[in-house]
Amino acid sequence: ATKLFLNKESSKMLIQVGDTIAIYSFDQKKIILKQQLAHPPTSIVFRFSNDYVVLAYADGVIELRDITSFHKVLKKYNHYDDENEYADAEDVKQERATDDDVEGEHVGELKQNVHNGIIIDVTEVDSVPVIVSGGDDGMIRLEKLVEFA
Repeated sequence: ATKLFLNKESSKMLIQVGDTIAIYSFDQKKIILKQQLAHPPTSIVFRFSNDYVVLAYADGVIELRDITSFHKVLKKYNHYDDENEYADAEDVKQERATDDDVEGEHVGELKQNVHNGIIIDVTEVDSVPVIVSGGDDGMIRLEKLVEFA
């Protein structure tokens, strides 16, 4: 997959070719970053004036990086980690299910093992920047960016 992301505020363009990321600076008229990632991201946000990049991966991992020190991950979490918060409600549902209820038996297993990646965006809620992520689990997660607060 090849994608281009233009950041008008910082006059830079991020180019993704598979698992390789390159950033071209229109001000400097050259490529200022070229980095190969362990896995290709499924979603990227590159709209910050202060050169932050948000990357999301198929397994639900979301990373916030600064292009000036791209190898260092400023914030990292997994969109699917908080599924455990809903485990009590899921346990109640499974207790009510009968032994021959195949769907009830496999719900927890499917939630943890089958993910098709996530989609991310960035917005503000009450003047606080947040990463919005949505996955195939049906949940939308907001993660506060303390780096901007």
